[in-house]
Amino acid sequence: MTLKRSTNLTIRAHLLRGAFYVLLLLALSIIPFALAQRTTTKRNRPATTITVTNTNDGGPGSLRQALSDIMDGGTISFAVTGTITLTSGELLIDKNITISGPGAQSLAVDGNDNSPLFHIASGQTVTISGLTITNGRALGSDGAVYTDNATTLTLSNCTISNNSAATAIYNQGDMQISYSIVSGNGAGISNDAHKSGSATIELNYSSIIGNGTGVQSVACGHSGCAQASVTVENCTISGNSGGGGIYGDAFSQLTISNSTISNNDGGAVYNNQACVINNSTLAEDSGYDIHNVGYVVAIRNTVLKIGPSGQTIVNLGGDIKSLGYSLSIDDGGGYLNGPGDQTYTDPLLGPLQDNGGPTLTHFRCPTVRRLTRAIQTLPRRRCATSAAFAFITYLVAASTSVPLRHNRNHAVQLQHHGQLRIEKSRGRLGRLPNAFCQHVQQAPRDVKCFHLSPLVCATVETVLRAS
Repeated sequence: MTLKRSTNLTIRAHLLRGAFYVLLLLALSIIPFALAQRTTTKRNRPATTITVTNTNDGGPGSLRQALSDIMDGGTISFAVTGTITLTSGELLIDKNITISGPGAQSLAVDGNDNSPLFHIASGQTVTISGLTITNGRALGSDGAVYTDNATTLTLSNCTISNNSAATAIYNQGDMQISYSIVSGNGAGISNDAHKSGSATIELNYSSIIGNGTGVQSVACGHSGCAQASVTVENCTISGNSGGGGIYGDAFSQLTISNSTISNNDGGAVYNNQACVINNSTLAEDSGYDIHNVGYVVAIRNTVLKIGPSGQTIVNLGGDIKSLGYSLSIDDGGGYLNGPGDQTYTDPLLGPLQDNGGPTLTHFRCPTVRRLTRAIQTLPRRRCATSAAFAFITYLVAASTSVPLRHNRNHAVQLQHHGQLRIEKSRGRLGRLPNAFCQHVQQAPRDVKCFHLSPLVCATVETVLRAS
């Protein structure tokens, strides 16, 4: 009996020990799989901030992988410069995210002339900054950058250039573009509301230059009409061919302020709805500066200078309302009758160039009246010793009908009848005597106004600023 009990205890102990070893073996086998699963899950877990570390089109560290892994509301930044060349198609953005590039001069996304670059899915809010977006191609009406309906896209400090797509930027939602350049594309910007029901573009401090078309807004299509709007502030739209500077159809509202629209083939502004133009320059465009075909254009404090042929204002069936203080090189179509309006007046614009500010502009030349008043504000002591002051008087004389007489002394005489006479010495310009300054400071305010030549106006402005 005792032997049997001892034997049973021994067998039971072996069984327990065997079961323990089996369980231990199973545990040791499962742990590596659990650790691997944990590592994989952690690696693919969506993140709020992802940094792109290479220029590959896919795989770890790439922009495409970051777009896949980023959480809704997240930010993608870059620790790389150069060019990201897309070889597997467009980049789909189907989350509310921010893409913050290192600067358009530092990093480009290249479509490889094979596909669009960025596609913003319906309902998303996206910000893209600090990138060059280039060499994209698209079929149909889509652009190198294009949005579905009900989207909000902000582009800032970007360059969108050399895309052969139907248009560089195609918008069907709400879009804001600021401090950016859209240049050298098959077409510039397309604002299309007829599919989505509403489309709005706001352009600020940007340049739309040298594209097949400038900015086109369409609200009507085969399915009917919707509502579109384009707002252009502090921008330059120049050198675009085909469709001209800005085109708006029957349900597209246009607002243009503090902007330059010049040298566009096909005209500056084509309007078929409500349009407001304020404090802008429309110059050297072919055909017309303003072509209104159906509703109303309100214009204020704007310079109109048509190119070699055409008219500044063409109105076919709508109305032109002048709010005053505009200037036209021709009769302005007979519509510039507001307070301070001037017709048949050459604005003497300088070339489109960098005159300070974020975009190129046409500098408007000063007049002798403006120069004289500026001179009168200079202190006598400074006036007497300013070589810049002497140079101004020389430029004024060289640019007006005032006769020059050679004399040993510099002299400016403001005659009683209001004509400005300027004389220079045979030698080089030097300091002016105090008597000269006194004559100028005591000058009457009704000095006859002579316009400066565009060839010297920029130089005069520089001298004035330096003085």
